[in-house]
Amino acid sequence: MQMPELNSTSLAFYLGILVTIEQAIGQGSVSLAHVVPETWAPYVQSWCTLLAFVGTTIMTALTGHAVLSSQVPAPPPTVKP
Repeated sequence: MQMPELNSTSLAFYLGILVTIEQAIGQGSVSLAHVVPETWAPYVQSWCTLLAFVGTTIMTALTGHAVLSSQVPAPPPTVKP
């Protein structure tokens, strides 16, 4: 199986999936019962909230980079003799 090419758009897509999972865990939408020890759950939720914040920041930067790099530069101005 061949690995897909990672450019800023596809990286933002895959990171978006991870951030969605982190947000669900951090907000408590996903139960951690029987997944991690009960004493770990608050720490896992806190880390997921922090990682979701960092991930959305990186996704914003990747999207901005993709938009800026896809723009066609304007032609240089012409000087009349």
